[in-house]
Amino acid sequence: MIGTGPTRLVVRSAGGAAIQVPAERLGTVVIGDVEVELTREGDRIEWSVANRGDTPLALDSVGFAWDAGPAGEEPCLFANGYQSWSPTRRRALGVDADPSHAPGSIPFLRAMHHADPSIAPPGELRSEQVTVVDPDNGAPRICVGFEGGATHAGTVRARLVDRRVELCAEAWLGGAAIAPGERRALHAVLSSEGDDPAAMLDSWAAAAGRTEHARTAAPYQVGWCSWYHYFHDIDEASFVGNLARASDWPFDVFQLDDGYQAAIGDWLTTNEKFPGGVEGAAAAVARSGRTPGIWMAPFLAAPDSALARAHPEWMARDPVGDDPLVGMWHEVWGGFMLQLDTTLPDVQDHLSHVARELVAIGYRYLKLDFTFSPALPGLFADRS
Repeated sequence: MIGTGPTRLVVRSAGGAAIQVPAERLGTVVIGDVEVELTREGDRIEWSVANRGDTPLALDSVGFAWDAGPAGEEPCLFANGYQSWSPTRRRALGVDADPSHAPGSIPFLRAMHHADPSIAPPGELRSEQVTVVDPDNGAPRICVGFEGGATHAGTVRARLVDRRVELCAEAWLGGAAIAPGERRALHAVLSSEGDDPAAMLDSWAAAAGRTEHARTAAPYQVGWCSWYHYFHDIDEASFVGNLARASDWPFDVFQLDDGYQAAIGDWLTTNEKFPGGVEGAAAAVARSGRTPGIWMAPFLAAPDSALARAHPEWMARDPVGDDPLVGMWHEVWGGFMLQLDTTLPDVQDHLSHVARELVAIGYRYLKLDFTFSPALPGLFADRS
């Protein structure tokens, strides 16, 4: 639980060192031009950050820490992953090291697996969006999570201080610029205590789902996906051949995965393996009475794609130098993929157009992959 309130406030300007001040109460805390306001309602902390200065203020993160009580012999936490490739596991406080300390750790890989791509301080463990901490001292377990994730990422940091557990809830803004006089609401932080971690996580997920209007009541769909046997080697004959054999299976959706596209970023045109185009695959599935599905990584573009060649100005920029921002590396795709600047209105229009076209062709199931990529550190047209 958050107890009586925060013990310290931590603010990091874009690319800068962390500045910490004691915060022994709720209310308003000021660090230079940064003003953080925290209010409490039961087990819920609402907070916001404001720019008191007269120039734009670029912030990497804002966080508040609190004492979660004494630690027993083997305190541990549930470390939640950042995206679907990121490990989720139990970690031991004071024993295990944060993955950012692993040999070969580089900023690009860290940015793929954590909101904050920097190396965690020694002795600190991180969990993305939510965690459950077991202090192993006979007290109940503690669940802490952000109520939403629409406007910034959230990280819960944990460490031992004099054999006590300190937790820190950090709103990761990734260098977003706050205008002079602007106040930005941050996602509320929820906490609970109990003995059943699954029940606490379920309660947190239900609250976050309500806040973000998640389709938590949507029914499951049963489907076939080309990826898990063919991977990138799917072709039209294999796709249609499997469809012809599917009559004895209760598939609602029949989904074409990676391997059909002319290039990463060119989702409406196919390569030579699909002479019938995306239209032919959708029509075949529709004739079978099933829902056509298709895969895409909407925010990425291969350097040699028609999209990147026609609109190089649509790519976000690397924060060091003026090269296009790399959003992914994939050997089969040909190496480094570029990141679209998703803050540009023209890019947003393009993404809407692609989705509308695929739906109009007949695809009612869109599998969107690598959606973490716009959160990688970079320079975007709208710095806010």
